[in-house]
Amino acid sequence: MTSLKEFGRLATFESFWIKNFKSIRDLRLDMSSKLNIIIGTNGSGKTALVEALELLTSTLDWARGLNLNPFSRWWGYNNVVWRHDENLPITIGVKLQVDNLENRIREIIHLLGDVMIIEYLRETLINLSEPMNITYELDISGKGGRFQILRENLMIEGKSFKIHVDTAKNLMIFTTNMMEIFKSFVKLMNKLKESYEKKLETFPPELIALYAELEEIDRKQKLAPEIKDMLENTSLTLLFNISEIFSPTVSELKFACEIEKTYLIHMVFPILERNITLGTIVTPEDFVGYIEEGVLGEKCREKMVRTIRETLSFNTNSPRYQDLISKRKDLNVDLLQEIVKKVSAEIMIEHILRDISLIISIASLIVYGFIDGITILRNIDWRDVSTPQSLERQERLKSDASNFIQFFFTITGGHVDESLKEALKYAFPGYEDFNVIFEATTDGRVFMRLIADDLRLAPISIPQGVLKTLILESLLRWRPTLLVVDEFENSLHPELQQFLIDEFRYSDLYVILTTHSTTPVNYVKKVQEVIILRLENGETKAYRLNEEIAEILRNRKLTLSELISSGLLELKS
Repeated sequence: MTSLKEFGRLATFESFWIKNFKSIRDLRLDMSSKLNIIIGTNGSGKTALVEALELLTSTLDWARGLNLNPFSRWWGYNNVVWRHDENLPITIGVKLQVDNLENRIREIIHLLGDVMIIEYLRETLINLSEPMNITYELDISGKGGRFQILRENLMIEGKSFKIHVDTAKNLMIFTTNMMEIFKSFVKLMNKLKESYEKKLETFPPELIALYAELEEIDRKQKLAPEIKDMLENTSLTLLFNISEIFSPTVSELKFACEIEKTYLIHMVFPILERNITLGTIVTPEDFVGYIEEGVLGEKCREKMVRTIRETLSFNTNSPRYQDLISKRKDLNVDLLQEIVKKVSAEIMIEHILRDISLIISIASLIVYGFIDGITILRNIDWRDVSTPQSLERQERLKSDASNFIQFFFTITGGHVDESLKEALKYAFPGYEDFNVIFEATTDGRVFMRLIADDLRLAPISIPQGVLKTLILESLLRWRPTLLVVDEFENSLHPELQQFLIDEFRYSDLYVILTTHSTTPVNYVKKVQEVIILRLENGETKAYRLNEEIAEILRNRKLTLSELISSGLLELKS
């Protein structure tokens, strides 16, 4: 079974932001470096940053029914919200980038083992080969002891389109360029033409008639310059009222087109707006589930296509339309009318919405896969790590590593590879030959034994630095979407810190290490790998070091730790 995190690994991690959590009022960190060492004094906000990311993963567990209230670990919402103001929401957001959505979809098909989407891909009309930014933001609250998701905001933006889902406003908005719509129209026309030529005898009469109309427009494809200019400078926006899908109430569904040249609105896409009543579909709580399942877009399409057919009309008899035509004799109105009519009827309804469905579903899968793959290590429970455990499959490590023995056995199958044995040489100097074996107790539990040359160590006798090395190396093999290690330097001697930092760097994973020691910063390859947290007026501020700092180090012949300790480091936001 494919782990959800594998979908999250299909994107690059651009940035994340946190608002109103403990000492963090408004903090954004870019992830321009995959390795990030965060240093700060006690009380600067290092732990708050780690806990905020842990809250994000706990929210996903809450949506799955695995957690009743993520705020209970802090004894209430007032203990974590900024300045104890329960009226404020806590906001956590991430920005991801997909370099080529079509290629990523094919990878997802491979991971799922589902070839049905391949046919779907062959029919897409929106350009999926361009880079796309995926932004996801979550507003949550625990006011009154009740955990709530107040708002989810999903933004998918490509070069030629934008999709925005905002649950607080009950809106899903799709925006694209009219020229892209026209290109899609031509693309569909060619597909129909090809199908017509291959399967003429199986075509129903209405499709044969459609093909004849399309072929006629095909002969007139070369648009007049004024029409081309109009299409290039015209944007199409579709507004969907999500409450029709995710609310038990019944309200109206409206579609609107926003044209940059507003005086053309009734000529390019005349809209008949009327109230549409739909029955109850699901409750607001189901929205999280739909996103996680990757079916939000499909739900929208299934419930709305029929309504769109009824709502959208090409109203050529409207007085406004006739008035505009009389004033624009220079336009090839007949051709424009044919184009727009076919675009509205055949492209926007049947194909653009299907593409929106696919894009939202895939983007949601990537976002939730990314969140699911965030792994945090903090406050290691050394007692449980050293105690025999029941043998059961554990697919992910808990933040305190209390299930490490089961997790380690699950990912290694009980066999430790040579590279991990090599890592133990740095953790346990003075020995050459290492092995890790699993043994059973008389009551059926399992424990881990370390063999170093002729020395056999039970878990209780294994140094904490060695155990921590095994924990971190096992996580590198599990390959999380983001690995966060709080107080990284604890239990690790300097040479071992350097070795593990190199391991993180060469793993090509996104890694955040927090520390209050200056020792780890001496092992960076570039100063941009270091972020300094400071508490300023009671608020956590973050500063990523830049090339100016590197120049100061060269000129003054200082190490980075010496510069930080000297008090000469000047930080600018």
